[in-house]
Amino acid sequence: MPVMDGGAFRDEQLKISRLASTPVVVMSADSQAEEKCTSMRADAVLKKPADIEIILKQVEQHERKGFAFGKSSLPVNFKSKMKQAVSNGRD
Repeated sequence: MPVMDGGAFRDEQLKISRLASTPVVVMSADSQAEEKCTSMRADAVLKKPADIEIILKQVEQHERKGFAFGKSSLPVNFKSKMKQAVSNGRD
């Protein structure tokens, strides 16, 4: 990220009460990712490269818990759009 890294972002997010409970899933190739994510109170860690099905499973799992802004839900076509975006990126 151009302005701050993920740890700095999470620090700022935790300072804002309405955002502090937003689920955070970290994707990283860092060999120390799990330890770093524990200290930043992330909900899950995915090692890069992560399979799209694993990513979608994590998003759905945390989406079911609801977001900090209320009980939101993902668009019905979210999974198909994500798969299409990943597929287009491989072309």
